[in-house]
Amino acid sequence: MPAALRRKSLLACLLAAAFLGGCGSDDPAPREAASTTTTTKAQTDEHGDSEPSEPTSSEDREKIVAVLGKMEAAINDGDADRLCSDVYAFAGDSTRSDCVKLFGTVLEQSEARAKITLRGVKRKGDRATVSVSNSGLTGGGSSSRTFRFIKRDDDWRVLFD
Repeated sequence: MPAALRRKSLLACLLAAAFLGGCGSDDPAPREAASTTTTTKAQTDEHGDSEPSEPTSSEDREKIVAVLGKMEAAINDGDADRLCSDVYAFAGDSTRSDCVKLFGTVLEQSEARAKITLRGVKRKGDRATVSVSNSGLTGGGSSSRTFRFIKRDDDWRVLFD
C-alpha cells in the first residue's frame, strides 16, 4: 500500500476514534467555547515551537465554525459524500473520491454522534490550524483534534492531503 494511502487510512481511523466514539445530542450546530476562542499572538504549534498567529477576523471565524457545523452534520448523518464535498479541500494527488472511500464505510457503519466545539484558531495567511473538541463520546467523555484549514476563493475548508 502506498505511503500516501496508508496516511489517509490512518486519518480515517483517527477521525473515527476522535469523532465516532459514542452518542451525543442531535444538535447540528457546533459550539464555540467562549473562553478559549481568542486567537493569541503566540501559540505553540504541533512541533512545540511558538510562532506568531495573525488575527482571525470574526468573518473568518464564522466561516470556520460553519465548516465545522457541516462536518458535524455530515458525520451525524453518516454522509461521507457530503462530508467530502462540503468540508474538505484536496491537495496533491488527493481527490474527493479518495475521501469518500476512506470515510464512507466508517460513517455508514457508525451510529455515533459528533458534538464539535471550536477551541481555537491559529491563522497564518490563507492557512489555519483549528483545534476542536468533540463531546459526543459515550459516557460523557470528550476528545480533542486539530485540523489544518486552507482558504480558497474566500471559503475555508479542511485540508485533505
